[in-house]
Amino acid sequence: MPFLTYLKGDGLGEVLDRERERYAGFMLMGQQIMIEDAELSTVDRELIAAYVSALNDCSFCHGTHEAIARAFGADPVVLATMIADPASDKIPPKLSALLVYAKKLTETPSRLTQADADRVLAGGWSEQALSDLVAVVAYFAMANRLADGHGIEALDKAGNQAVANFVKDNGYPMIERIMAPIGKQSV
Repeated sequence: MPFLTYLKGDGLGEVLDRERERYAGFMLMGQQIMIEDAELSTVDRELIAAYVSALNDCSFCHGTHEAIARAFGADPVVLATMIADPASDKIPPKLSALLVYAKKLTETPSRLTQADADRVLAGGWSEQALSDLVAVVAYFAMANRLADGHGIEALDKAGNQAVANFVKDNGYPMIERIMAPIGKQSV
């Protein structure tokens, strides 16, 4: 049950809707990080979002973004394996390089070194892709804290699937809901 009486259990969108001006920048950032064209595919970004959310033990974001990753065609074997062992041979090496970096950035960010970045680059990614990875991890650190801090509970399988289908068909629509009512131009 959500911690605040005005929340009815419909997910993080309730918080973002209630405080539109406060979270407009957050939603704009999400649109730019998760939706706009990037070297990291939508599947890659959603897998990273689900992975980071699992590492942060955020059941709401983990379940939702795992379902979104599946809707965009994520490999079920990768989804099943990445939490237990991001370096598994069941995960494509190029993706594994991202997940290993994401894990260290999530759990022990002050211990990252040039060697960690070099492993991502040696895995076939550009510097921009590494920067995009950092953006996804950072964005979900905040999203996870917003969800857990407000007591947002995980959706059931049908709820996650409904969100995933909506995002696959329409993108992340929250930016329109947030920006329009405060009179700002949306992307």
